[in-house]
Amino acid sequence: MVAAIALVCSLSDPTECLSLSNMRLFPTVEMCMKDRGVAENVALSSGYGLVAFHCFDWGSLYDAI
Repeated sequence: MVAAIALVCSLSDPTECLSLSNMRLFPTVEMCMKDRGVAENVALSSGYGLVAFHCFDWGSLYDAI
């Protein structure tokens, strides 16, 4: 399972940053990456800009255990 994690910073104060997740799990990294535009739109609608977007593969975490 893959989760999308976004780092966003305020457009008016770039030192004010947040991490965001839509709490949705994707079956593949490719499907997760398609959600990047949604993250950017949500951030902009709240006065934030998307700084980074990452799809974290929880499967690779379990492989290391």
